[in-house]
Amino acid sequence: MTTLTTSESNILYLGLAGTGKTTTLIEHATTALSEGKNILYLLPHEQLKNETIQKHHLLKDHVHTFHTLALYDLNLLKDGELSSREMDSPYNKSYPNVAYYFLLSWWISNFRISSFTNYDCIILDGLHDLNKEMIDMLNILVSLNEGVKIIAAGDPYQITFYHNEGTVNKVFEVFEKQYSPLSIIEMNNNYRSSVSIQKCLNGYYEKQFNGERFYNLENYKTEQYSDDVFIHNIKKRSDLNNFIKDIVDLYPAKKITILGRFSNEVEDIQQQLKLINYNIFCSRINDYKTEECDVVVLINTILNYKSDLIEEKNLINIAISRAKEKIHIVSLYADKTVLPSVKENTYSFFNYQ
Repeated sequence: MTTLTTSESNILYLGLAGTGKTTTLIEHATTALSEGKNILYLLPHEQLKNETIQKHHLLKDHVHTFHTLALYDLNLLKDGELSSREMDSPYNKSYPNVAYYFLLSWWISNFRISSFTNYDCIILDGLHDLNKEMIDMLNILVSLNEGVKIIAAGDPYQITFYHNEGTVNKVFEVFEKQYSPLSIIEMNNNYRSSVSIQKCLNGYYEKQFNGERFYNLENYKTEQYSDDVFIHNIKKRSDLNNFIKDIVDLYPAKKITILGRFSNEVEDIQQQLKLINYNIFCSRINDYKTEECDVVVLINTILNYKSDLIEEKNLINIAISRAKEKIHIVSLYADKTVLPSVKENTYSFFNYQ
């Protein structure tokens, strides 16, 4: 691994989902600390912060989200921790949100210059989730620390929100321009998902992104792998309960998550699960971005159209790449299927009766 003492430039890891971006940054952080370096480990949201600390608890005192860093600096947060009440607030659960945007804007105007100096390295995970205020905050931190090295990681295929001007977040373009010279390292080896799921995603990238990026499957005979991705058309919405029961019976010892595009749809499914007494986790795709599970059931997200919206394409990528072992893609529309949006020979198809 390139360390702070051997690298002459900033580093950007461009990694597809499941390729070990967070693990790689943690290795950089622990190596830097062992070399006696002073580091700041920055993250865009609390979920990723918790995941990072779980992977290496010795980093706890060095890891901040942009929001907790701003609160701490403005004397609105003590000991770098949110209270349980603040952690459970709607603002923390619906990132990004207006309140947090305001907080970062306020910090940019009121930060204490002496608070964040003498860093040798700023490590930044989740670059794809940074908004304009976070980039501005990062620029200030860099300006306060002359000669600081930046090591960042992210995935352009996971950008899912827009700026006020109505364009998709151009954070990677901005980052590459502002922090050159920059060593860009691509990560294409997936350590999370089965070969079948990676094959499906490669076919999706080929169809929706003109084959710009692929998982590295050169060591596999991919024609032999298509048994972990299932597409279902459920003509009657009333049959969804029976379908979920079948899924639970099929994977009795597995962690199962149901993902949907819209909040109202997820809430509707949650109510149905309560009625049939199944404790299965349901989530909007955007709220599950840093998570993974054994089996994903994806509801009404890939339909029979080719969307030109990057946000929509990226959402589907995020949803499929959460699955480690199996994914069931479900259409609940009688007159629509999901077939044209994924490549042939990467799935098994069933009409659910």
